[in-house]
Amino acid sequence: MRILISGITSFLGISAGKALLKKGHEVYGILRPESRNKERLKGEKGIQLLSLNMESFLLWEKENGIEAEYNNITTEGGITTESNSTTERGITTENNSTTDRHAIDNSLSLPSLARLHFDAVLHFAWDGVGSLGRSDIATQEKNLRMSKAFFSWAKAHGVRRFFFAGSQAEMGKGSREEPLPASPYGEKKLAFSEYGLKNHGKMEFIDLRIYSIYGKGDHERSLVKTLVRNTLRGMETELGSGNKIWNFMAEEDFGQALAFLTDLDIQTGGAFTIDICSGESRLLSDYIKEIEQIGFSFLKKKGLRYSGESLLRFGLRPPNVEGDYDFTAHTKELSALGFEERVRFSSGIEELYEYMYEEEFLKA
Repeated sequence: MRILISGITSFLGISAGKALLKKGHEVYGILRPESRNKERLKGEKGIQLLSLNMESFLLWEKENGIEAEYNNITTEGGITTESNSTTERGITTENNSTTDRHAIDNSLSLPSLARLHFDAVLHFAWDGVGSLGRSDIATQEKNLRMSKAFFSWAKAHGVRRFFFAGSQAEMGKGSREEPLPASPYGEKKLAFSEYGLKNHGKMEFIDLRIYSIYGKGDHERSLVKTLVRNTLRGMETELGSGNKIWNFMAEEDFGQALAFLTDLDIQTGGAFTIDICSGESRLLSDYIKEIEQIGFSFLKKKGLRYSGESLLRFGLRPPNVEGDYDFTAHTKELSALGFEERVRFSSGIEELYEYMYEEEFLKA
């Protein structure tokens, strides 16, 4: 299958792209022309990068309307191509040379993109995912408008399957069945999920309710990486109460789950919501304590000094913008479809300790 990923430089975008490549799919990723995150893809050969602003889809929607049909021959609503033609397997740049397997086409326009005839789209692009950004109403509203435009473009251009990277934040104070998001971020994610489920038409729409994914590629200030780093350094970690139900999934399993769903023969009427999570949910404080204990065992194995006394300081941080609510995942949905997890939480954390010890201490 030929697959297009928005937000390709994100932690989740990279994980999905790598897994899809291993399954033999042809993977393209949308990259902002001014992106400073291109280095995250260094060494990830095989993903073809396409330089394009997601705002282009807003212009397409404005010029053509929600249900516009695309004409392969003429320009789209005044948006013209810069190049003369496209190749069967790649994109032709301005100088008519076909891109290699990891090149960036700096002259891409929407008509050029459409000629690649994608089978599936994975939509990860979403600004304002940090603590401050989640409360920014203007940013989250723009995310919603951009996502609707991208969805409409995909629908008008024959994409068979559209995956949306939703979030546990959509539930907020409620549940998946009766959501009550606690932040503008959760509200707009939920709004797009509902929009896609109602308006997908002949295009399949899979609403991915993604829980907490951890791993080497996660951002440096994530909870799991912060805990691992502080344990290695013998530093205290200030935390919230930790008194809520949580779910962690390894990045390798996340990527494999996305590849599994991409290949799945859907028999559900074309649209559904599914929780992307591990098979176990428990108190966040229990996960946190286990991460520290695994760290103590790691330090002992390496012959490094540690006190053995807990450095976890619960109750010193206020709840984040999403609040202190339980996020109870539907842990059996993926396995019911035939997906099998491969990474136990303890094994994934042990591997992360090894990686961060080597990267941040031995190479420092």
